[in-house]
Amino acid sequence: MELRCPDPACNPYLTFAALLQAGLEGVEKGYELPEPMEKNLYHLSGEERRRLGVEQLPESLGEAIEITAESELVLRTLGEPSARAVEFQAAQQRAALVGLWSLLPVAQVLLQLLFADQELARIVEP
Repeated sequence: MELRCPDPACNPYLTFAALLQAGLEGVEKGYELPEPMEKNLYHLSGEERRRLGVEQLPESLGEAIEITAESELVLRTLGEPSARAVEFQAAQQRAALVGLWSLLPVAQVLLQLLFADQELARIVEP
């Protein structure tokens, strides 16, 4: 098994509780470990990683929160109140993304005005 240290910005208590629970559950239920990976994953293409069964880690905080909110292991480890807090965080991430998309038309208008002002300044300058 390989343990990659979590991001230093995470809550270490929650993170290590989930890591310990995952390890204990694996031992108690006799999970089979995959074959060791001797290849450097950074040098493999996405297709090669998929063929070898190497799963992709979340690429953003929002994606990680979504996965965590859906995890039964996290629910069993942290309990219902903490799991609800994670679900709330996921909902906030989704709302923030929706909020950003809703601002897109406003941003486009502001950019058009900005570039129009720059064009006007160029015409007016002697």
